[in-house]
Amino acid sequence: MYDYFLISSFEFTCDGKRSPEPQEIIEFCVFKYAIKSQTIEERFHTYVKPQHPVNEKLSTFCKMLTGISDKDLVTAPSLQQVLFDFDIWMFNQDLHQSRFIFIPFTHFELSHMLPYQCLVMNYHCPSYFYAFINLEELHKAHIKLQLTSGVASRPAIKQIRRRNSESLLNSFGVKQVGRKHSGVDNCQNTVNLIVSMQQNNVDFTEKVWRTALGHDGLLIYRKNSTEGILSGRSTPAGPLD
Repeated sequence: MYDYFLISSFEFTCDGKRSPEPQEIIEFCVFKYAIKSQTIEERFHTYVKPQHPVNEKLSTFCKMLTGISDKDLVTAPSLQQVLFDFDIWMFNQDLHQSRFIFIPFTHFELSHMLPYQCLVMNYHCPSYFYAFINLEELHKAHIKLQLTSGVASRPAIKQIRRRNSESLLNSFGVKQVGRKHSGVDNCQNTVNLIVSMQQNNVDFTEKVWRTALGHDGLLIYRKNSTEGILSGRSTPAGPLD
């Protein structure tokens, strides 16, 4: 069904329980993962300079959490420039001639963070970001299927109730590498998880989510079938008129 998974992870401005408004992406990372060979063919990574005055300086909490400093962002491009550069990268990787879909480290990054920031900052968000595989929902469906077939035991249900990346890794026996809240390490951990999921015969054509921007905010459309799967740059999802 797919040639590539585009594994993504974004870090964004934060300040404990009082996140700045708007939050802005400060690290943007995508791995190009070849499904047949189960290898990372290429990577796109950059820090991103916030543009809103409220995010001019990172909070101490944000620096400690992400390991990103204000110095890292001084010469970093804006998100608008990053999206432009990423589009060129996609073209240079011949992804426009391939079948691909995004798999974010957490669904929040593509269901809310990126499209909402683009909406607030009046940036164009490329339509290929509007469909992605939700690993958390995929995991839940896989466990339920195992329960139905008698492969999994009842305690396995506790794994899907936690609904966080760490429990997801643990449930497939994947040891976390690197530091938490690092875009690069998050992508690597997601790749390791996907390899394990492939070995466990998880069906990646399930749980494709689509995000649409409505006039009153974000709407999430959940799709449990392969209808309208992305092929290169063509996608049925996108901003609503």
